[in-house]
Amino acid sequence: LCSSRSHNNSSSIPFISSGIPLLSNSNNNNINLSNSSNNNNNNNNNNNNNNNNNNNNNNNNNNNNNNNNNNNNNNNNNNNNNNNNNNNNNNNNNNNNNSNSSNSSNINSLNNWVLSFKGQTYLTWGMSQTSSILVSFRNQQFLEAHFSNLQFISASQLSFLGSDFSLLLIFSCSAMASEAPVKKAFITGITGQDGSYLTEFLLSKGYEVHGIIRRSSNFNTQRLDHIYRDPHVSSAKLKLHYGDLSDATALRHWIDQIKPDEVFNLGAQSHVGVSFENPEYTADVVATGALRLLEAVRNHIENSGRSVKYYQAGSSEMFGATPPPQDEKTLFHPRSPYAVSKVAAHWYTVNYREAYGMFTCNGILFNHESPRRGENFVTRKITRAVGRIKVGLQKKLYLGNLKASRDWGFAGDYVKGMWLMLQQEQPDDYVLATEESFTVEQFLIAAFGYVDLDWKEYVEIDPRYFRPSEVDNLRGSSAKAREKLGWKPEVDFKKLVAMMVDSDLDKAKREQVLVENGFLDSNFQP
Repeated sequence: LCSSRSHNNSSSIPFISSGIPLLSNSNNNNINLSNSSNNNNNNNNNNNNNNNNNNNNNNNNNNNNNNNNNNNNNNNNNNNNNNNNNNNNNNNNNNNNNSNSSNSSNINSLNNWVLSFKGQTYLTWGMSQTSSILVSFRNQQFLEAHFSNLQFISASQLSFLGSDFSLLLIFSCSAMASEAPVKKAFITGITGQDGSYLTEFLLSKGYEVHGIIRRSSNFNTQRLDHIYRDPHVSSAKLKLHYGDLSDATALRHWIDQIKPDEVFNLGAQSHVGVSFENPEYTADVVATGALRLLEAVRNHIENSGRSVKYYQAGSSEMFGATPPPQDEKTLFHPRSPYAVSKVAAHWYTVNYREAYGMFTCNGILFNHESPRRGENFVTRKITRAVGRIKVGLQKKLYLGNLKASRDWGFAGDYVKGMWLMLQQEQPDDYVLATEESFTVEQFLIAAFGYVDLDWKEYVEIDPRYFRPSEVDNLRGSSAKAREKLGWKPEVDFKKLVAMMVDSDLDKAKREQVLVENGFLDSNFQP
């Protein structure tokens, strides 16, 4: 596109002057065309500013420059202004403001012009002494993806069309996007505790979030109900698809179709006790499932040439019998089929990073809880019972090993750490932990004490809940994550317990209303 006094269609082509936004909106998502030269600075690198105000009819400015940058601003009150510029390997900016001139929108030459979006430079160009266009593309893929009908014209296709032409634009587009590029995330285990918190977090960051769910005759999306939107709504940013970590074909299909920027593998059979009863299934989903997903991502990268980042959810259970504190260099000594499977997934992730150069990260997260924790996990089992006992719906709570000590944090804090790992320049593995540990008994004291109850009056030990091989003490050291990611937990142990008890107490009160009105069996046990 060219704009000129003599151009027949010049009325349809906008004139652009230095520093004027090409497009802007109230959200400050600006695409700016600006001149990077500074006319107010005097440099020692042979930069000269000459301001000449003349009242005569004829003003001739001849500037000969060798390897210099010259800015000549000539303000003339008369009709005649002649500027002759001879340049050798230079860039020149000449701004001529003529009060009686008909060419008021004229920009005679281009020098160091920049196309920037939200502060990041994507395209720069300039004009040499032979009047050819010098073009430098910083991110052509971005421009093609986010500018409608964008056409790139190479330097060899351009020729100088005469001095009457005031501006050469090296691209054309019928419409330009006013919003930042939307990242896509793919999450396995999206219906779980971590998946729901991560989905909330990514949506708040402007992501489009895709997750796979297993087919079930019962709805299993309760943790997502508050953020789920009908897929027919154009603004819906959360999309669910049927799939499973045991199905490699489905994984490859969805990765290729969705084209995610980031993949979070949170899916697992994640109950340690259950893994002793279903070891083969646990290994297939947790260990081999991670391998299937890594292969799907690798094939997609290889076939598409795209860049995809991968996060693998590890577990502090991998450390097992190794004494605390445990960090990224601590040896693994897993003590359950679940932990062994997680160790395999960890090393698959490291191997794909080293073998194929993929951006893969392991997050070794210590226990993280919340009101969304599954009700068969010990922390939630305790707070659920506290609420029901308090309102008279339950009399006893049965548990196993009360001496096991764990590093408990809030799941909402930990998903931020997952995301931060994928925002780094280089992939790496990180431990996330509060660096404090408490026993199951201490959790009981805090939870029952919060509602003024004595746990000893309600808790009984059931040998069935003891595991074949116990893990006595897990306490992490997250110094690396705190230093490199800037991550730290915000919710401490006391606040975590209070948060969970408050939530389950409210739930118990709602159940009490249902029981009193005959909508729920009084013998119902969660």
